[in-house]
Amino acid sequence: GMLQRLQTSQTAARAVHALEAVNEWLGSAQDERQIVYIISDFRTGEWDEPTELQTHLAELNRREAEIHLVNCVDRTRSNLAIASLKPTEGIRARDVPWMMEVAVRNFGPTTAKNVPVLLEEDGHGRPSVTVAEIPPGKTVTERFQVRFRTAGDHRIAARLEGDAVEADNSRFAAVGLPAEVPVLLIDQPDARSARYIAAASAPGGPVRTGIRPQIETPSYLARQPLDKYHAIILTNIERLDPPAIDALEAYLRAGGGVALFLGGQSDHQTINAQWYRDGDGFFPVPLSEATSLMVDRLTRAPDLQPAEHPIFRILAGERNSFVATVLVQRYYGVPEDWAPASDSTTQVIARLRNGAPLVVEQRVGDGRVVAFLTSAAPTWNNWARNPSFVVAVQDLYAYLAHDGSTPVDRPVGASLELSLNTEEYRRRVRFDVPKMHSEEAPTEAAFTDATLTPDGSLAVSFAETDAAGFYQADLTRTDGAEEQRLFAVNVDAAEGDLNTVSGPQLATRLGDVKYNYVQASSFQYTVSEMAGYNVSQWLLYLLVAMLIGEQILAYFTSYHPPARTKAAGQGGTP
Repeated sequence: GMLQRLQTSQTAARAVHALEAVNEWLGSAQDERQIVYIISDFRTGEWDEPTELQTHLAELNRREAEIHLVNCVDRTRSNLAIASLKPTEGIRARDVPWMMEVAVRNFGPTTAKNVPVLLEEDGHGRPSVTVAEIPPGKTVTERFQVRFRTAGDHRIAARLEGDAVEADNSRFAAVGLPAEVPVLLIDQPDARSARYIAAASAPGGPVRTGIRPQIETPSYLARQPLDKYHAIILTNIERLDPPAIDALEAYLRAGGGVALFLGGQSDHQTINAQWYRDGDGFFPVPLSEATSLMVDRLTRAPDLQPAEHPIFRILAGERNSFVATVLVQRYYGVPEDWAPASDSTTQVIARLRNGAPLVVEQRVGDGRVVAFLTSAAPTWNNWARNPSFVVAVQDLYAYLAHDGSTPVDRPVGASLELSLNTEEYRRRVRFDVPKMHSEEAPTEAAFTDATLTPDGSLAVSFAETDAAGFYQADLTRTDGAEEQRLFAVNVDAAEGDLNTVSGPQLATRLGDVKYNYVQASSFQYTVSEMAGYNVSQWLLYLLVAMLIGEQILAYFTSYHPPARTKAAGQGGTP
């Protein structure tokens, strides 16, 4: 029927918004019978604590409107949803393997087992992953490896088999890959320490790391923009000028990642005064003088004792052979009475065998800092000559990586925004839009024009995002060249929660609100009330009366010749 022909959007419709609109539409109508039907499944998410809904319903009562709550479901059904699909921390570049994670939520009352998640890369199927078990109300995450041979935008999709709610069985991620990831290494002019890190960053051979190290001196920090670098590492720096410190802290606040290795050129007093600044600076810990780690011939504990942390995954585990071969001779200590505050983001992620902190990290704005209180070059330790150093440096980059292109999880209904340079792009923008109800033509074209902003740039806003999927903006440069930007739009995963509030529970939660509650299965008995009263029979009677009257009127106003009569005793035709 009509309901089956309706093409609904995938936006997260809220009952409170509908009631706001109803109260606005009713306005100040007087002497009218007002009947409001709310047809819903009365999900727990909105109706379990319906404070706003109760306010709007009470307003309808005040207007003397009749309220009918129609429950359109007969029972709660099981449902699985893909809650997220996103890259994990790591270096993402052309022809470099990296990890994605997909999270599946079980909104049903029973445990789901052996749940297959179908995967696609750029429209092509790839091996699926299977979630062994998802308890009721829980979310389970699985990881899988991806690798794209070309730079540019790529599409990754995950899908579940069909169930009660189809819309939340798919999720999409758009990932932009550079050819290489630029990282900045800051060192003294001899660059001795930086060269060891550069060699570990891109050691060569058949396996690509995707990392492109660039070595500069400290003055570079204030001379050039830093936002293009995915990470910055400072090694054995004696001092930084105030403009360089300001630039580094701005980079961190914007989400950048910075690592620092100390050494013989470092000065703990300068670091405390200019970098740490009583906890207000970017350096995570106050320092005391450099000291030697005394040889302990009585124990066999390794010098380096890392915590469970992504940077030290190669050194994790009690039986790891690498950790025992890392030897530390000198390091910078911290004051004996220092300890991170309970509400601080500072944490020690590696210690020496004497308990002294060796690697400390903290958050700065949206970014993070990792400080190694020993050297990168093999002067205060032998780590740079250990095979684990190469893996640890690359994991350090992966942990710090900031490229400004982390996929954005845009909800259905949210506008797609672009800012363009007026000298580089034309105003007309085409969008390839996914279609929900078409298998033959899964996308359609839509066009919009950019507007000129007060700062002289072009602003593009596209709001027709009622369907989940991939949206592609086709841009035209002023020289005629074409360029594409890819967006992923997803449904609100919370919409998959099908737990509902029963009629008696609604009565408790809505308090003094006056309403009539009915199941949709019995709704046909009250359809005649939708217009206040049933006029169909009276209209039929009136129509019949009008037709009869029309025939009578036509008869009396038309011409009728006199009828012939038969002569007495004669027969035949008149």
